[in-house]
Amino acid sequence: VNPGDTAAGADAQVAVTVTGAAVGDFVMFFPGVAITSGVTVQATVSAANTVTLTFDNETADHVDLASSTWRFVLLRLKGNAAVL
Repeated sequence: VNPGDTAAGADAQVAVTVTGAAVGDFVMFFPGVAITSGVTVQATVSAANTVTLTFDNETADHVDLASSTWRFVLLRLKGNAAVL
């Protein structure tokens, strides 16, 4: 994942292929780099097999996170139980 350079006060989105992801799944993520203080990250399944990461830079300066390998865990509700 390479979010690139994100301007101060801006956000950036990166779509990542995650085989088996389905809209409605809960996504947990484990970044391959430290996330800069003042940057928040959200992950959602935006389409089948696609997780979209949103990086929100709340700092007063641009942030350029390094490219790295991220890991994802998907949780899917089935009836009243979660399925890993």
